[in-house]
Amino acid sequence: MPNGSLTENGGLVLVAELDRTLGITAALDTGIGPVKMRDRGLSGGEFALALAAVQLCGEDHLVGFDRLRADTVGEGLLPAPVPAATTAATLAARFKQVQREGLERASSQVTARALAALPITERARILTGPVTIDLDAKDIEVYSTRKEQVVRSYKGEIAGRVHAAHWAQAGVLFLGSRSRCNTPVQGMHWTSRSARTGRPRGL
Repeated sequence: MPNGSLTENGGLVLVAELDRTLGITAALDTGIGPVKMRDRGLSGGEFALALAAVQLCGEDHLVGFDRLRADTVGEGLLPAPVPAATTAATLAARFKQVQREGLERASSQVTARALAALPITERARILTGPVTIDLDAKDIEVYSTRKEQVVRSYKGEIAGRVHAAHWAQAGVLFLGSRSRCNTPVQGMHWTSRSARTGRPRGL
């Protein structure tokens, strides 16, 4: 019989600890700004952290929010409640370009805090050595040209393209964004330029 005191998502305790030590939610709230008229329910930073937690649990659709909510033990490990799928859809729709750029700035701040927490020798190795930015892109197919920032891909699909830059030496995801870039070359140029703009101060 299922045991309600157990969870398969015990790794979420690491998410909560990182949030506590690096101030992830606070940085996200500062970068994103208010996403609602009234100060009630989840903030923008709390929603973004919940979204990351859902994805870390292997989910790739809004229904993943409901699945994690059903895991009361796993959800209880997080610093804030996980919203229902319908609420998540509403909050996600409020993330415009300004909020996405705020996410990038917050990511830069958190990366700088993580680097500062490293032992001196390890931090020096990363900061004085070569920097390798691994770029990747993935098309996410949708079924309406009315969706924001979607184009027809080279395959003929209507899709939004997610660009990600990973700082190899530090082992952190440096940037993840979406744009109208229609070719890999355009995406590489746009992502590398944004990664340089949003890098932690002093790098």
